[in-house]
Amino acid sequence: MKKRIFFPILILLIMIPFLFSDSFSEEKKPLSLDDIGNLLKSNVSKKRVSVTIEEHGVGFLKTKNNVEKLKQIGADETILAAVEKEWKKNDRILIVETIPTGATLHLDGERVGETPIEIEGLKPRKYSVRVEKEGYEQVDHEIALTEGIGRKLTISLVKSSSETPSSSPPPPVPSLGPVPTSAPASTPTEAPPQMCSIFVNTHPAGAKIYVNGKHYGTSPKNIELPPGEYSIVLVKEYYKPAEKRVVVGEGETLLPPIDQSLVPTR
Repeated sequence: MKKRIFFPILILLIMIPFLFSDSFSEEKKPLSLDDIGNLLKSNVSKKRVSVTIEEHGVGFLKTKNNVEKLKQIGADETILAAVEKEWKKNDRILIVETIPTGATLHLDGERVGETPIEIEGLKPRKYSVRVEKEGYEQVDHEIALTEGIGRKLTISLVKSSSETPSSSPPPPVPSLGPVPTSAPASTPTEAPPQMCSIFVNTHPAGAKIYVNGKHYGTSPKNIELPPGEYSIVLVKEYYKPAEKRVVVGEGETLLPPIDQSLVPTR
């Protein structure tokens, strides 16, 4: 009789760790701002909160609003550094501007703030973008962050039908960053466009140089561009991205050098 009772109890004792490990593994989902706030309100030490962030990751984007919210709920430098480390695992950047400004931006259905806005810590995949502003047509767009390190999305908003005459306005067309001016159609007798030289340097050196989303190497570096408008983005780990706009005119062969001091993220 004792053996009959003993064996079921033994099996139950063996299974308990597996049952609990499964339940805990299911609970390991990325932390929200509310989750971190609740941990800080409890008696858990801030060191333990940092460890929990490293174990679970974070499920919210890097925006100015979210950084401010973290500070408001009591996150100190240790916790901010742990969150920053999780954001760094995803290195894509998205900058969204609208004309006019002050539109509400939703990324994958989540409200992230008002334009102009810069979002960091994004994964290399496609995202759905929705832009809303009172008195203007809503814009729905999809953008892929699968090439380069950053993308810039500029959207010209169109007034809604209630705000405009009866004729229906053309649909808004998003544009991805500045586009180089096209040179006139060349004829067999025309020479290739004159290239312009620009020296790009950063402090510290070693920043990746992206010109209209295309990688041109690392600083310091001399780059050559044909006539047009360009967005030059400088990206280095642990530093905030910097952007410079340049315009290369017809016949220009040399522009003033770019000498950019990068600002640490913390």
